Amino acid sequence: MAKRLLIATVALLAVFGIVIGLTAPNPTPHFLSAGLALTLSLSSIVGGYIANRWAFGRSPKVFMATLVGGMVARIAFIAILLVWVVTHLRIPLITFFICLAVSYLVYQVVEVWTVNRELKKISA
Repeated sequence: MAKRLLIATVALLAVFGIVIGLTAPNPTPHFLSAGLALTLSLSSIVGGYIANRWAFGRSPKVFMATLVGGMVARIAFIAILLVWVVTHLRIPLITFFICLAVSYLVYQVVEVWTVNRELKKISA
């Protein structure tokens, strides 16, 4: 089920990026901006998914350290890349920020829901 949620999240983000890219007034820069944001988000999603899958079989202390540490590490990774994107690239930043924020929030909701569901299975 978790793999299906990951696939559904990635598919939703891809569709969101395509819609943003195609409906923008000048599609090429907006499409590239949305694609960059979604690629950055996808790298965060895959990293979080791999870390959480690894942590589910471990002790509660290791699991929570991986969960919280992974969230902090992903936020730091995205923050560093945001600074780089703003200072070095000439892309539509509004499109970039909207795509990144929406995709990251979608993943966080899916991650919390998945972790909650898995913890209920373990405690039952």
